[in-house]
Amino acid sequence: MKYYICSRGKLILPYIKHQNIHLYYQYIEGYEPTSNTVIFLHTNISDHTLYDDLYSYFYDYHILVFDLRGFGKSDLGNDMLSIDLYVEDLHYMIDSFQLTSVYIVGMGFGGLTALKFSTVYPDYVIRLVILSLPCFPQESYSQLKQQRDQLTVNGTRIPVEDLLQIVTVLTGEYERYYRLQKWMTEMNTFVYRKIMELTLYTDPVVYMRQTKAPTLILAGEHDILFPQELLIYHSIQLPHVHHTVVPNASTFLVLDQPEMTAKLIRNFFTALDKRKRPLLQYKRNISDYVPSYEETMKHKKATRAKENQILEVNIVYSFRVRFNGKEILHGWNKRHAKRIFVYLVFHPTSPREEICASLWPDTPLDNALRNLRVYLTHLRRLLQVEGEKIDHLLVIDKKEITLADCVDCDAIHLMHEVKDAVNESNKLLKQRRVKNLLSKITDPGFLTAVYDDWFLNLRQDIEERLIELTIWLVREMFEQGQAEDAIDILKQYVQVFDHNESLYDMLINFYKITANDAEMKYWMTEKDKQWE
Repeated sequence: MKYYICSRGKLILPYIKHQNIHLYYQYIEGYEPTSNTVIFLHTNISDHTLYDDLYSYFYDYHILVFDLRGFGKSDLGNDMLSIDLYVEDLHYMIDSFQLTSVYIVGMGFGGLTALKFSTVYPDYVIRLVILSLPCFPQESYSQLKQQRDQLTVNGTRIPVEDLLQIVTVLTGEYERYYRLQKWMTEMNTFVYRKIMELTLYTDPVVYMRQTKAPTLILAGEHDILFPQELLIYHSIQLPHVHHTVVPNASTFLVLDQPEMTAKLIRNFFTALDKRKRPLLQYKRNISDYVPSYEETMKHKKATRAKENQILEVNIVYSFRVRFNGKEILHGWNKRHAKRIFVYLVFHPTSPREEICASLWPDTPLDNALRNLRVYLTHLRRLLQVEGEKIDHLLVIDKKEITLADCVDCDAIHLMHEVKDAVNESNKLLKQRRVKNLLSKITDPGFLTAVYDDWFLNLRQDIEERLIELTIWLVREMFEQGQAEDAIDILKQYVQVFDHNESLYDMLINFYKITANDAEMKYWMTEKDKQWE
């Protein structure tokens, strides 16, 4: 590799030779020599200039961008194109700069490359942000191929005009629109077709499950090229993956909403840096519970009807436990009874070691296991309700602890409703589901029964899904002429959801659109107060 010296903030514009090809790159130094480095990977029908509008927001990071092989000023070479090939190009680029850890932002195919890279070279990746990630069920591949062949006339052309109508919300009033059009018209048809095949027919969920890097997935609200429903469903299942919708944007959200996209990426970097809660290797997530909940519901109802037993647990706001209508009032704050009980509600059959590691991760395992025996004895006594035959309610053996399947928990119902709302394809039904959900979440103090890491992460996942649904709902209402109602919802839930910045931005933008300068300025001030 050839090294170049420059003053701070200046560009270095060399090529790096990898095997038999030259990769063109740009390196922008941050203001501090010790700053972290962000690598931006572009997608198909684009080049390294895709992110030009974002760089000013990352002034305190070093920035490395390069044209992927076959794109822009980089050579194509003679190797068969594959994701693994692009992963190795990225690895070579990182090693050439002697970087040991980086943030990576990738869009579309660049996102797939970054995601696969994070599974092959996990120690390099601090945080991962993926934009417009494609995710299709395998059974749809043949239909996808047929549609793409029709659109591209069997791969002999790039459908520029058709793509421009669906991958961006921009019009000819914007320079960024013509930048996108130029990329499309100058794109190598062979490379476009091959990369599109790799993009469409690669299952990202496999890599999402394997990666250890905290990952943010951003999707444009109006993206129809890469539908997000399946991806959202899988994201919900993974505690280290977060999915966020960018309003008023399509596939090329970097061009449609550069400022909002940059802020979401920065917030993800810094927010995760500040959050010290460790990720437990067996920590579970919302959809770990929902499928089993659905599968066993019929069996539970039949069992309850036969045995006339039900353990009703309220967690969403107030903690309350009733067995067959008789409330169990006392003893929950002694010997960790509430913490263990809530854990078992969500993990009905749990090894003793897992309970200890989840609730007391800093306590030596032998000590934690000894203490757990005492705590379980107390919990079992606590669950003895006068006049009720419930010896089987808490089953304690040498290896596992089992809570009987007669539990009816409002928090599990809530997770089930969130999943249904996310997956609902009918817009009218989805609006009803989301409104019904929001009517149950009226105060920031929801799901605060315990403060263990596994529960806090579960709450965070539910909140993020609720925020995404709120954004979707108010956008739909605004477009349907219900501006006042949409604004009222935003004013309420910007506070319920811990002063979420995306909700603030939408609220401010709505007041701007409706020419209400006074309210716009007021909420801009309120937003600034939260981030002072």
